[in-house]
Amino acid sequence: MIRYLTARNPALREQQLRKRNRMRKIAKIKTIVAYILILFIVVASHYIVLVIFANSEPDEAQNWATNYLMSLGQDMGVSQIFKVLLTVVCLRMMINVKGSKLKKILKALLDPVTVRALAMLVMPKN
Repeated sequence: MIRYLTARNPALREQQLRKRNRMRKIAKIKTIVAYILILFIVVASHYIVLVIFANSEPDEAQNWATNYLMSLGQDMGVSQIFKVLLTVVCLRMMINVKGSKLKKILKALLDPVTVRALAMLVMPKN
């Protein structure tokens, strides 16, 4: 795209390429910071569960640990996979549907963030 837009101006092409490379570096830094924050949150929540586990009776601690691990698995695994699968199925159905009422219902079931992520995954890289 940059080559096409700046075919007659090499200086503008270099400027746009530097701008794109800078944006890529910033995006990489943001990704690393996000992963560090996520790791910190997961470690902190595990620590809280261990503190509650250590300060309570054995039966109560067992229930806390079981419930925590179940909700962690649901939040990080099952619900996200279900959301992506529902989005893919709804998108595939929307292609073949003629009626506008069913299309509105399917559109309401879509998660915009998941649709955007899927679109970015499918787009070709330059």
